[in-house]
Amino acid sequence: MKTSVLAIALATMGCGETHPVAKTPPAARDSGGEAVAWAYEVVANRDATELDVAATLTRAASIELSVSDSAEPFVRDVRVERGGEWEAISPRGTSWFVQECASVCRIRYRFELRAAAAEVVRDGIARRAGDGVIESPAHAWLLHPLQTHQEDRARFHVAAEDGVRFATGLRATAPDTYEIRASEISRVPYSLFGKFRASEVHIGDTSLKVAIVPGRFRASDAVLTEWITRSTGAVRDYFGAFPMEGTLYAVLPRSGDSVGFGRASAGAGGGSILIDVGRETDEAELRRDWVAVHETLHFAMPSLAREHIWAEEGLATYLEPIVRRRAGLTSDEDLWRQFYEMMPNGLPRAGDRGMDNTHTWGRIYWGGAIFWLVADVEIRKRTQNAHSLRDAVRAILRAGGNNSEMWEASRMWDEGDRATGTHVLRDLAASMGSQPGSVDLAGLFRELGVSATALDDSAPRAALRKAITAR
Repeated sequence: MKTSVLAIALATMGCGETHPVAKTPPAARDSGGEAVAWAYEVVANRDATELDVAATLTRAASIELSVSDSAEPFVRDVRVERGGEWEAISPRGTSWFVQECASVCRIRYRFELRAAAAEVVRDGIARRAGDGVIESPAHAWLLHPLQTHQEDRARFHVAAEDGVRFATGLRATAPDTYEIRASEISRVPYSLFGKFRASEVHIGDTSLKVAIVPGRFRASDAVLTEWITRSTGAVRDYFGAFPMEGTLYAVLPRSGDSVGFGRASAGAGGGSILIDVGRETDEAELRRDWVAVHETLHFAMPSLAREHIWAEEGLATYLEPIVRRRAGLTSDEDLWRQFYEMMPNGLPRAGDRGMDNTHTWGRIYWGGAIFWLVADVEIRKRTQNAHSLRDAVRAILRAGGNNSEMWEASRMWDEGDRATGTHVLRDLAASMGSQPGSVDLAGLFRELGVSATALDDSAPRAALRKAITAR
């Protein structure tokens, strides 16, 4: 069974969106030429232990190639074609240098996927996801030029042997083929190789991918898929649209009888969510789960600079029980009791320099949640409940601000405020981001009629509290 609310919150720290960092290429240069694709043919062998990769790189007279930091030792037997012959290239440091390549440069190499999963401790390179299944994002195994041209695009096609599958959160442009801006190769979402079970589900007009890693779950595949569908449908209903077409949900087995960690990764136009599920988890426990909703909510907000991680995690923390309440998956009493008990963890302590500068668990998750609660209440007060935070975040999403896109925080505040006709988000960000701010949380709960034991419908702002969770 799930542990206490505090233990759950501690367990989720770091479970939000992840953007693994590859080597930073030099500044893009404008060649004035036509858009160029780096084309890759990737073949996974029969037990997903190794990848055989053939790359065609155009407009590449003299290039430095590499992969993500920590993935370089697993790139083997790099060769370049010269006059119909294949010439071996040895690495220098963590890069491979190709001199005097023709306008079309052909490279072949192997990537030792299983060895990377066994030896690399850093997340975002490769990890064992279950029996015979390995999670590894494309930037770990696509050997690519470190210098990009602004208009370059990268295209890769993945094939596999003997029942091995490949799945990623990127949208396919053709069967098993994916294309991204070359400059975004370090931001591709999680992908899977192995003999997992795959299906496609539809939420309204949106299609999502579900991968279930072998693990003898107590819940059937149908029940696990229904849990994903129910959770994602609740998010779609709140926003009026699903944040990201083609999102991959991967269910990974672990010991226990509850849902465990969730990890979300977005970028290059797509997103993937990995969720650990105890093998003994039953249907009732899946219905009580909040992790799938929390992780999906990350995709409904643009990716911001690192100092604003509190805004991303805080929004998911604040909206998760509200989205679930609106879907009939929790109660008003449980929702407000959780806020009442947990939000004090987000209040500033002595020496606090604002949420942009204090990256403790309490400030990131619950300080962020306080920000969004105050914003929701203040928008409703200023507009006589005609507008709410929901209008603001829907507008941000409509403007293209899902988590695969990088935005300046100021753009997000402006888009949200424009939708509500207020300056609430920008003003709150100024008062709470770079300085401690002043929030009378206890007074706010009294106004809303929230206490440790009951909800008071005679409180001054009780109607507003009810409106926050109204379906």
